[in-house]
Amino acid sequence: MCRFEPRRLEVRWPEVRFIPRHRVVRVLACLLALSFILSGAASAGSRKKKPPRRPRNVYQKYRQAYASAFVVEAESGKILFEKSPDELRAPASLTKMMTELLALEALDRGKVRLTDTLIVPADIRAIRGSRVRLRPGERLPFGDALRAMAISSANDAAFTIANHLAGSEPAFVFQMNRRARELGMLRTRYVNAHGLDRSDRPGSITTARDLSLLARQLVNHPLTLEISSTVSDTIRGCQVIHTTNRLLGACDGVDGLKTGYTGKAGFCLCSTAERDGMRVVSVLLGATNSRRRFSESAGLLASAFASFRKIAVIRKGQDLDRACDIIGGSVGSVRLVAGEDVSVLMSSHRIPDIRVLVEAPLSITSPVLRGAQVGLLRIMVGDSLAAAVPAVAARDVSKATLLDKLGARFFAFD
Repeated sequence: MCRFEPRRLEVRWPEVRFIPRHRVVRVLACLLALSFILSGAASAGSRKKKPPRRPRNVYQKYRQAYASAFVVEAESGKILFEKSPDELRAPASLTKMMTELLALEALDRGKVRLTDTLIVPADIRAIRGSRVRLRPGERLPFGDALRAMAISSANDAAFTIANHLAGSEPAFVFQMNRRARELGMLRTRYVNAHGLDRSDRPGSITTARDLSLLARQLVNHPLTLEISSTVSDTIRGCQVIHTTNRLLGACDGVDGLKTGYTGKAGFCLCSTAERDGMRVVSVLLGATNSRRRFSESAGLLASAFASFRKIAVIRKGQDLDRACDIIGGSVGSVRLVAGEDVSVLMSSHRIPDIRVLVEAPLSITSPVLRGAQVGLLRIMVGDSLAAAVPAVAARDVSKATLLDKLGARFFAFD
């Protein structure tokens, strides 16, 4: 009989050796340093390959350059560009454009002359901002004050002109607001003659569209552009003043008109230029800085002249190749001519499709005076009416005398 005796199994566990703590710290420090180096290299490589980030809207910066703008052709008022033209804005020194208009109209009426002497009001020292440092009680010619206001934007000169023309600034402001209504500036309200804002009361308010109406009226006066195109001048015998409009001499065709700035209004500029017989008026309000108002205004003018052109269609006195019979006149008919110049504003990229239509009766009764309207001259661009001006008689035609009638019968019988 076999007897099974189990054998003892002896299990031997391997010996565990513990690594010293200082070695573990060294290894971890090396691994951490290596990870930082690798992550830095990876991020540097990714930055080099990543394209530059672009703004979501590429025109966002351009739109924020100014708050409001309005560009028109001066003669017709045709809109060439607009951006928020009816937004209410403080006009700053563009207010002086209305002061200048009233001064020029007073000159036309003979109410004042350029050589008239102005006496500076006693409260002139309260006027701040841009000044030529007029002293209370000082005497100076009206022409000097007008140039100081229009060229160097002198607030004290504008205040002195207002007091001279109306007796007080409040009375002059009343005239300013009345003239604004006459021009159709329905969203404009003036509170002073110079445009400075006050924190304790509401200031003047206007829009770019309203200011374009004022500018178009102002450039019709020949003295306006003569003054506004002056870079420097001398007043009070020896004081030299300089223009605030940096576009003069820097932008082709620019000869006006007025700058303005207050903290509330921002940087403003009403500019005008003439090229190839076309005058453009640009109003820019609320620019972010002074350089921006000039560069943006120059761009608006350049774009207007590049996009539009003015074509002369008919000249005043030009024969219309049409005659009208005269009943009972010394002559049997009279030629018709254009009563006014006619020009058409068109896109530079459009082929002109211009037609001239003459509407006139076949006959009229004598007598007829030279220049009297006989018919109507219509200028059509495509299917749209671009202009309508009088067709007038080219000469005087009196009633037929007895001798004229006898002569007519003789020649008719012959």
